[in-house]
Amino acid sequence: MFHVGETLLYTNAGHTSYVRIEEVFLDPNATLRFRIRTTNDEIIETTKESLRAPEDPDIGWIPTTLPAKKEAVATLNEK
Repeated sequence: MFHVGETLLYTNAGHTSYVRIEEVFLDPNATLRFRIRTTNDEIIETTKESLRAPEDPDIGWIPTTLPAKKEAVATLNEK
């Protein structure tokens, strides 16, 4: 379970970024939703499927386009 104020990884359309949880609530359909704030101060509403703890990153996404590969490589260290 994630909590307000917690920093997580948000994944959407192959892109991952750090976000902070602003609010946890149930929508009208009783679905657990999270209001999150990006590092650019954008507010997004999402479900838990798009969120991960930083110590448990999603390694299932493999970049397939050249721009996506360049972006992924920029985050790697020499090791």
